[in-house]
Amino acid sequence: MKNYFKLNSVIVFLSLLLLSSCNSESEILIEDNYRVVSFDYGNQTGSWENINSAECYKESVMCVISTVALLNALDSHYEYIYVYPGIYDLGLVDVNRAVVISSFKKQQAVLLGTTYLNILSDNVKVEGFKFLNGASPSNGVFAKERFGSLSISGDNVQIVNNHFYQIGLNSTVDDKTGIAIKIQNASNIELSNNLFENSRAIAIKTDDYSRNIVVKFNEFKDSVYFGGAGEVVHIGDANSVSQGISPVADNVSLLFSNNYVKNWNLEKELISIKADFNSIFNNVFEDNSFSAIVVRMGNDNHINNNIIVGNTDFPFRVSGERNIFQNNLACGKGAVASLHAEMVYSEYRPNLFNSYWAAKDNVFKNNAFYGYDKLALLDEGDAVAADYLASYPENNNFLNNIFYSENYFDQNFPNVNLINNRIVSASIKCPF
Repeated sequence: MKNYFKLNSVIVFLSLLLLSSCNSESEILIEDNYRVVSFDYGNQTGSWENINSAECYKESVMCVISTVALLNALDSHYEYIYVYPGIYDLGLVDVNRAVVISSFKKQQAVLLGTTYLNILSDNVKVEGFKFLNGASPSNGVFAKERFGSLSISGDNVQIVNNHFYQIGLNSTVDDKTGIAIKIQNASNIELSNNLFENSRAIAIKTDDYSRNIVVKFNEFKDSVYFGGAGEVVHIGDANSVSQGISPVADNVSLLFSNNYVKNWNLEKELISIKADFNSIFNNVFEDNSFSAIVVRMGNDNHINNNIIVGNTDFPFRVSGERNIFQNNLACGKGAVASLHAEMVYSEYRPNLFNSYWAAKDNVFKNNAFYGYDKLALLDEGDAVAADYLASYPENNNFLNNIFYSENYFDQNFPNVNLINNRIVSASIKCPF
């Protein structure tokens, strides 16, 4: 399956009604309203060229071959820092000026152990490194917070062609697990062509105040559940004052596109959307077990043109309003979606009065589902005795979907609108 996705273009079912979210190279009509379109996915686009040593003689360039030299270079005026192959253990480092930091050869300069780049400046690029073993818990501002490799709070930052390996591998639930890349109060961030592998950490996390983040052509793979949190991407903080309303503007506008996610089983929320106006499109999710794409306390998000293969409970979970799930292809077991009721905490928590919003006014349109036997599950959330349910899902719309089911397909769910869907009875074998 992997070679199919990686060496050939990936197949995505698209409706004739909406093709604007991708650039197709070829297409074949296969159903009344569906067509096949090819893409490139994962860590395949963008070539890497080794840096020529002649660059070291330019006035703006500093080339380094030791930890001390790299620390001195970061504290210098040089615009470009090129790092020779080797192992570097930097500790906690503030990057507080515009600079390009590149490995001479892709991922042969290893940033080890306690290395944590705290990017405070605008216009920083980090390229071609291998981040190994995340960062051990450090003293000061990062104490007892997260394992990780990078914190970004500057604008116009690029993190490209890096390998994040074993991030937070020694962390525990008491350590609050980890975040490989933490983005806070930052804008215009690009994370592309990176590999995240064998970790116990959230790969990428933003706060509510960050804007315009592009996560594209990355791979996320082989991270196994251990009892802590570990989303591929965690967007926003899920703060609220009441159903559908956040205390601050949280239209993060993160674009997660053309990524490849395989065997990432750290967290039931594979993609966790806890803010508004984000887009998850043109991705492949393969063999991620119980993990799903989740909107939790988010509105007006778009989840389009994705392939989801081999999930075991449901591909989508929704706690929010006016979210659109369109032109996706999913192959798995269980229900097509989990729709949340509104759960209110009785205990006061700053900026958090709801634990979940009810799923309301969401749209599932022009999707194809293989192997599922139920339209939706009702999730009433976890609650202590004093917490309470405030409202149930309502006015969720399923239109122009195809459900391929081997046995009886249960469409019964309260307060949903079913329009022009098709149920196809067939012996199901995932067709891709």
